[in-house]
Amino acid sequence: MDAAGVTTMPQTNARLDRGNGASASSTNHARNWPCRRCKWGVPVYTHQDKNIVIVSALKDCVTFGFFKGVLLSDPKKILEQQGPSVQSARIIRFTAVDQIINLTDTVKEYVKEAVVIEESGVRSNSKKDLEPIP
Repeated sequence: MDAAGVTTMPQTNARLDRGNGASASSTNHARNWPCRRCKWGVPVYTHQDKNIVIVSALKDCVTFGFFKGVLLSDPKKILEQQGPSVQSARIIRFTAVDQIINLTDTVKEYVKEAVVIEESGVRSNSKKDLEPIP
């Protein structure tokens, strides 16, 4: 961790790939993984200073949110829209540890896709003035 409290890329890479025999010293691979920061009091993973993923612990679940989740292909159909006014973000809701374990590889693939989307510069189309101003 550096002086600003940001976990370095190789440490984040090692944590994400623990148990797979991956080397934390693989800097080329590490550059492709998001960097963990603390924003709004929760872990936020960024890539090139752009928010990619946010992790939130709630009373009855843990959510893993993708800031541009609407752009992900979602082949497993596990992404949810949080509410009618949420336009771009999508979450994966975990209510049991087994869900996290069973979806680890899928979540990694979704993170990789989210990084590619961010690097491409693609933006989601957002609607203006969703709620009328009184």
